[in-house]
Order: sequence, then C-alpha cells, then structure tokens
Amino acid sequence: DIDKCRNFTPFPANAVFEESTPELHEEAKKLGVKYLELVGALIYPACVCKLEMKHTVSLLGSHMHDFTMQHYGYAVEVLKYGVTTRYMGLIFTRGLDPHGANVIYGDADSNFKAPRSTGGHRLSINGCSFLNTSKKHPTVDTSSTMAELSELFYCSLDVSAIRNFMEEIGMKIMDPTLVYQDNQPCIKIIKQHKTSTSTVLKTMSIRTARLQEMVQEEQSLRVQWQETHKLVSDINTKLLPRKQFEYLRNILNVGMHSQWRSILSGLQIDKGKIICAGVHKVK
Repeated sequence: DIDKCRNFTPFPANAVFEESTPELHEEAKKLGVKYLELVGALIYPACVCKLEMKHTVSLLGSHMHDFTMQHYGYAVEVLKYGVTTRYMGLIFTRGLDPHGANVIYGDADSNFKAPRSTGGHRLSINGCSFLNTSKKHPTVDTSSTMAELSELFYCSLDVSAIRNFMEEIGMKIMDPTLVYQDNQPCIKIIKQHKTSTSTVLKTMSIRTARLQEMVQEEQSLRVQWQETHKLVSDINTKLLPRKQFEYLRNILNVGMHSQWRSILSGLQIDKGKIICAGVHKVK
C-alpha cells in the first residue's frame, strides 16, 4: 500500500548485514523472493534522480549472489523509502549556488574498514549534484589517510574527465576544480607537507604523485578542508540517522517543488531559471 509507506531513510542507522551462508541463501531462493529484480529496479533511480540511495543500493548490490531473507527485507525498506519520497528529485538552480554559475565542485570521503574501505565522491554544478559514487575500494588501505587519498584520487579521475569534456564542447574551465576533504593529513600530503604517515605511502606513490601534479603543476584541482558533518559524500560511506541524512540530502539538492516554490517566492527569483531533472517538472 503506497499510502502506508513512511520510510524517511533508506536504511535504519543501526542496520547490520548478517553473514550469508549457503543455507540462508538456499532458503531465500526456495521462498522465491525476487531479490535480483528488486535491486536491479533500484539501481536506476539511485544513479539518476535519487542519488541519496546510492550507498544503500551499493550495499545491496554486493549480495546479488548470496542474498538472504534479511537482505531482501532491507531491499524492501529501500523501495519503501523511494515510494515515500517519490515526489522528490534533483533540482538544478542558476543564480543560487554560492560557488557561482556553471562552476563544478565536489567532495570525497572514505570510511576506513578492513579489509577494504568504502568510499564515495560527488560532483555538483549550479547547486545540484550530477555525479555521485559509492563503492568499496579495489585495494586494501592500511590507514584512514590512505583510504581518503585513494578516494580523492578516484574523484580526481572524474574531475579530469569532466574538465576534458567541458573543453571539448567549447567551455574550458580555467580555474582549479574545488574538492572538499575532511582529512587533514591527506591534504597536507597532497601539498607535500611532511606528516607522521608519510612513510606508509610508498604504495600510494603513483596516486599521490598524480594528485600533487594536478594541484601544484596543472592547477586543475584545489583541495580544501571541510567539517565531516558538512561533507556531503559522508552520505555515500555510512548509514546516518534521519536528521543528518536529510541535511546532507538537501545539500545534494534533492527536494520537493513546494519547498522550492516558497524559497523562490521569498527571494523573488525568476522561476524560469529553474531546471529540474528526475521525477518532476516545474510549471
């Protein structure tokens, strides 16, 4: 029943996945649950218009071949959240972004865990995110600083791709692309300042060198510190309580039209400057 869907976060903040066993997996298969189909249906909105669901859908996707009834239950919870917030989607604005019009910026974050950390980053323009990632790192990180450096490197690859694309279409970006980061040692390493973790970074030498090249020589990247609770990519690395989740979701600029109509009327801004993508349109 759609009217009974009242999930305000995709997952509860205390959700813990049980360890999958062949017995539990076979039990779920015998019950005939359509886990693969459900997760497959959730991937599209998580990548296109419901970016705040990316982390939870990524967690579900890691159990495509060993799912249990608990995993299926969590997938249903994500679906309920999508139904509850079906009137919300991405809203691009022009003239409201403090970074300026047509300026690309983003942030990167990582949740250090053994054996592989979970990282995420996002890129935004005109007040709304257009790229959002959440996935486990393919290599092992030996410290939180290494995990943050790895995710910042992955973010820099997307930054380079976007800058090259903008140049190809005749909109070359002259200023460095700003990326926020909450790990001070990571920022110091990129700026070639000595830290207590520098000796551990030999395995990261290539990635670190590339980041230093982008920041110091090419000047195509600028890294700036930001408090963790304001770092939007935190929504891509861990399960958050409702208040913090909704705060970061709003910075992603996933909102309702009624809210933005009141904002626009208060600011007396031309409604024709609003461009929407996702599940709704502005009249």
